[in-house]
Amino acid sequence: MPSDLSPVELARRTWHLGLLDPTMPAAAVGAFAATGPSLALPYTMAALRFPRRVAITDDIGSLTYLQLLTRIEKLAVALRTAGIAADDRVGLLCRNHRGFVELNAALARIGAVPVYLNIGFGVDQLKEVVAREKAVVVFHDDEFTALVNDADCSSYVVAPEGDADWSVPDLTPPRIPFNPRLRAAPPTGVLLTSGTTGTPKGARRGTAVDASAIGALFALPRRRGARSYVAAPLFHAWGLSQLALGATFAQAIRMRRVFDAERTIADMGHQRTEELFAVPVMLQRLLDVLPEGDSFIAGNLRLTATSGSALSGPLAQRWMDAYGDNLHNFYGSTEVGHVAVATPADLRQSPGCAGRPPLGAHIRLLDDAGREVSKGRTGRIVVRNGAHFEGYTGGGSKRIVDGFMETGDVGHIDEHGLLHVTGRADDMIVSGGENLFPGEIEDFLLGLPGVIDAAAVGIPDDEFGQVVGAVVVPRPGTTLDPHAVRSAVKASLATFKAPKRVLVVSDIPRNATGKIRRNRVQELLDAS
Repeated sequence: MPSDLSPVELARRTWHLGLLDPTMPAAAVGAFAATGPSLALPYTMAALRFPRRVAITDDIGSLTYLQLLTRIEKLAVALRTAGIAADDRVGLLCRNHRGFVELNAALARIGAVPVYLNIGFGVDQLKEVVAREKAVVVFHDDEFTALVNDADCSSYVVAPEGDADWSVPDLTPPRIPFNPRLRAAPPTGVLLTSGTTGTPKGARRGTAVDASAIGALFALPRRRGARSYVAAPLFHAWGLSQLALGATFAQAIRMRRVFDAERTIADMGHQRTEELFAVPVMLQRLLDVLPEGDSFIAGNLRLTATSGSALSGPLAQRWMDAYGDNLHNFYGSTEVGHVAVATPADLRQSPGCAGRPPLGAHIRLLDDAGREVSKGRTGRIVVRNGAHFEGYTGGGSKRIVDGFMETGDVGHIDEHGLLHVTGRADDMIVSGGENLFPGEIEDFLLGLPGVIDAAAVGIPDDEFGQVVGAVVVPRPGTTLDPHAVRSAVKASLATFKAPKRVLVVSDIPRNATGKIRRNRVQELLDAS
């Protein structure tokens, strides 16, 4: 399946990346000489070219690129002085704020390996992951102190909300902000998989990429110097990658420790946000606050991009109706990297689609025997993009077929050449010999009047093996009749797709990136 990027659009994105700017090569050489091939490199380049430009704004205030780089360099020296060495694995258990940004770059600066910990962890999960990854220390927000202590982790508190001048109070700031002896190894890190049904796996991310991986830079129409808002959690691959790309594009990045829809609306109006990076459930929350959108925000917002969980067709349509045709749906994963991007035109034509592969990526759909399926048929999605991960830290990897890595999802290509992700292969429901996926049922439920969120799962059945169970969230002020919901599905879809059990709930169990925790949904249905 080929990528779809015209020469004109490629030239435009190259210009906005700054590759045609004559100051870029000089800044790149100077930055590389100063920091080496670390995650501090884009911040150094931006500081050399735009030292006074705002880099990040969090709950405390703003930092320019020069101020941020100085803090990163000072923190790198302090980390080395504290005994953290190259190749040491270091846990980060932080929300979205300057402390995360500084530590992420500073650890890479000294060659340490950041391990991005999920802020939703319980004690047992945290203890298991820290032990498995052999993290020598955990840097964490103050709110997680009790959790870290119960998990018996060596730790430092990150407290940027209490100290605007220094992010790690128990580390002594050095007298000089830069140490030329610091030389980092090529950047690497451990990202955790979503872990919706258990303890997440650790995925090693390094520099084993080829030239095709540059397609990720051109996947979205980002602009140099734009005012962007990264609402997605930074410990996840989606938020982390957009943070790094924001620095590459020398953007002014807004972030908040905790996502709040009303405050986000206010922030976007005050910042005059041009680019928003979120997970789909966040768009739903923003529309709950202002169902018809905001004309001032819509007038400034030229790019909205979501990833991390499935974007439903009804939600995509609602967002574009309220805030304009600026929505892009980015499909990828921790293991395989970038897979496909749907543009606003794609989402208008085929709501909820994953789109087409970006530059340098190639997609195939295979049957169980490894043969490529014909257009319109459902198959296992595999991708080759030069950005595959290096394997799980606990051993093993994703299956590779002729250089194409499995995503774990199944989908089909429609008549417009657009990829549709039907669902996870292991989420498939087999009911009376019929194969179905929750996504189709959930999309239909979200299109019903009065339904603002929905989830479908397979539940055991003596006669059919499995039947569909569904939970739905009513719009505030409305009442949903479970029997009417079931009848609506049965009338429009197939009989075997109609939920045998429908439960009305106040909220759908989701993880931090908005993915449905289907085991929790099954527990709700069992309890009912």
